[in-house]
Amino acid sequence: MTKKELVRTIAEATGYEQVTISNILESALDCIKDSLCKDETIYLRGFGAFSARAYKARIAQDIKGKKSIVVPAHKLPYFKPYNEFKDLLNADQPNK
Repeated sequence: MTKKELVRTIAEATGYEQVTISNILESALDCIKDSLCKDETIYLRGFGAFSARAYKARIAQDIKGKKSIVVPAHKLPYFKPYNEFKDLLNADQPNK
C-alpha cells in the first residue's frame, strides 16, 4: 500500500477530505522523524514503538573487490511491534 492509497482508505473510512488526511499524515510522519532524530522513542499503544538504533563503526569485506572497507558509525530507524499487534498478524496461523 502506498501513501496515496493509505490516505484514500483513511478518507473513505472517516469521511474527511483526502487533502486533510494527507496533511495530518505528513505532520505525523514529520513528528516521528523529528523525534527519532532527537533520540526519542515513540510509543503507539497496541501497535508498537519506533526508535533509532545506533551502530558502531566496523570493518566489512567488499565481496566484489575482496577489500576491507570501513562502515562508519550510523543510526537506523527501528520498529518493534507490540504483542497485541503480533498476535493479530499471526491469528490465522496454525499453532505448532
